[in-house]
Amino acid sequence: KNGPTQLARRLVATKDKVFVTLSLKAPLTALDAISGETLQTYKDSASTEEIIYTEGQLFLVVNKGENIMTTFSPENNVGDQQRVRKPDYQWNQKPRQIMAFDENSGKLLWKKETRISPITLAATKGKVLYHDGEQVVCLNRSNGEEIWKADAPRRTAMTMNFGPKLVIYEDVLLYAGGDR
Repeated sequence: KNGPTQLARRLVATKDKVFVTLSLKAPLTALDAISGETLQTYKDSASTEEIIYTEGQLFLVVNKGENIMTTFSPENNVGDQQRVRKPDYQWNQKPRQIMAFDENSGKLLWKKETRISPITLAATKGKVLYHDGEQVVCLNRSNGEEIWKADAPRRTAMTMNFGPKLVIYEDVLLYAGGDR
């Protein structure tokens, strides 16, 4: 694998729609899964890095700051050169926005500015969870208000091809920060 870990989180498909960013700095767009026709573009979601869909709601990680992915060059980041360039492409720990949208109306339900470790956004009934670099944070899914936090260590250096693992299934949360 060569490239930003968040790229795999920029496309979500349902039975009849595809949610995707059409470029690195593009907003989230809903496409008809059969025709490819644009159905909707979600307002103020430019530079979406991650998309989660569940039960008619979309949860996004949006980077309103500088995006290092726009300068990433795979041809200059392989083999021996990767060791030289890796420090240039680490998680910058700068705040992003977590945004919640209604799938059909496109209405912004809430947004929260926070640090969020790459690829840790997860959602389940009533909850949205993520890792903020030090703790797993649980938000109320309907309004974005914090419910709880729990300390969760992680690897010190997080290169752009790594992200902690955070998975939720029913009432069980699994987290692995890469710190062994």
